[in-house]
Amino acid sequence: MAGLTHTRIVCSVVSMTEKTSTVNISFRQDLLKQIDEVARTESRSRSELVREAARMYIERKRRMDAVIE
Repeated sequence: MAGLTHTRIVCSVVSMTEKTSTVNISFRQDLLKQIDEVARTESRSRSELVREAARMYIERKRRMDAVIE
C-alpha cells in the first residue's frame, strides 16, 4: 500500500497497585490522528485511550466467546 505511513508510539501501563510494562505499537498516521483527536477532546493521554480501548476489546471478546460456548 503505497503512500501509507506508520507512526510508532510508546504506551506505559500505569497503576498504583500493579506492575507496569512499556510496549511499542505502530499505527498508520491517519489512525494516530484520530486517536490524538479523541484523546484531546476527552482531555486524556494517548496511553489512557489505548488502554481503555484494549480493555473494552478484551471484555467484548470474552462476552462473545461466552455466547459461542
